[in-house]
Amino acid sequence: MLIGVGAFFWLRSYVFANISARIDEKISSMKLSGFNVRYDSLSVDWRTNVIIVENLVLEKNAYDTACVYPEFIAVGKIRAEGLRLWPLIFNNILSFEDLSLEKWRMVMRQNSQLFADSSSEREKDFTLRADRVSFKSADLTYTDSSQCDMITGIKSDITIEALALSFPVTEPFSYEVDGLSLGYTEVKLPQALYTFKIRETKLDLLTNVFRADSIQVIPDAGKFEFSRKLGYETDRFDALIPFVRADNVFFSFNDSSQITAGFTEIQIYLKVFRDKRLPFVKKNKLLPIAQLQDLPFDLLIDSLKVTKSYVEYEEFAEGSAEAGKVYFDNLYATITNINNSSTTGNTQMRAQANLVGQGNVKLFVTFPLNTDKTSQLAGSIVDFRIPEINPMLTPATNIKVES
Repeated sequence: MLIGVGAFFWLRSYVFANISARIDEKISSMKLSGFNVRYDSLSVDWRTNVIIVENLVLEKNAYDTACVYPEFIAVGKIRAEGLRLWPLIFNNILSFEDLSLEKWRMVMRQNSQLFADSSSEREKDFTLRADRVSFKSADLTYTDSSQCDMITGIKSDITIEALALSFPVTEPFSYEVDGLSLGYTEVKLPQALYTFKIRETKLDLLTNVFRADSIQVIPDAGKFEFSRKLGYETDRFDALIPFVRADNVFFSFNDSSQITAGFTEIQIYLKVFRDKRLPFVKKNKLLPIAQLQDLPFDLLIDSLKVTKSYVEYEEFAEGSAEAGKVYFDNLYATITNINNSSTTGNTQMRAQANLVGQGNVKLFVTFPLNTDKTSQLAGSIVDFRIPEINPMLTPATNIKVES
């Protein structure tokens, strides 16, 4: 028995002692793929079963760009705990209990070469697995390929459960994940003048449940400054979405990307402002079904429930002295059969709300999935005093309803 224990510890120390050499081999193969790889230090402690890499940087196409900086991935500190020896020795599977990446940052351009397939340089299949992967203070910047101005910036703390990355020699890269959660997340779209802030997001792929809490849509400019910065008349959205919940969520990325969901529920408080004194750019305003069909992926939702929400529309008409406003509160709606990949059947919406805190409005709309067919709309309004629309009517038309 003592011989067996001794042999185990000898094998363990031998494998760990050779990990540094194997990592150097991987780095050399990455350099053949066009990466420039560097790090400050690499430490392997076989007693505590911990591997630490300090200040790792991977760059690619460093000189083929007009940008100040190349595309790169940088990590302030990588800490890998719980290395499993047998999968590594017998199956070339690098498997950890916990993988932590602190101050992870990636800069990627349009038409990126950062993740171009390099399977031709791999000599044998390789798999990386981790029970838990955490990205602390993650920062992703996506830029255009000409001036390298930011298109999207994302900052978050990310946790992935049961990650498996497979790099087969003869097949494309593949991955598996059991769950994904994001802590406080900030998404910046500077060219669109919007910032999104999300308190928490969680996707459980074992139970197929998605939820997001406290989503803020924040314009990066005031009501009048927003359209002036863009140079034309457009809607400015300011929104708070307290929650989004969906069950039976599935993703498919085979022949085409597809997202499906069963029952989905959302609450929203939305304010829309439009300054009509600015130049108008003529655009074809698509109906909802046509807008969904413009998405770069297939979207199928069995039913969407909007619960106790609020929508406000305000506009400053040309020639008026002030803005007019109308709003709907206590808004409830149900939308069924949302599908942008079919041309048969209908999407139906039933909604009701209070108009400017008074009238009870009910609406029923049928949107054919075949956009060549005509939509149908029916509705009613009761218990409403016409003068209540003056805050919207008078600034826009100089007409005031007395009774």
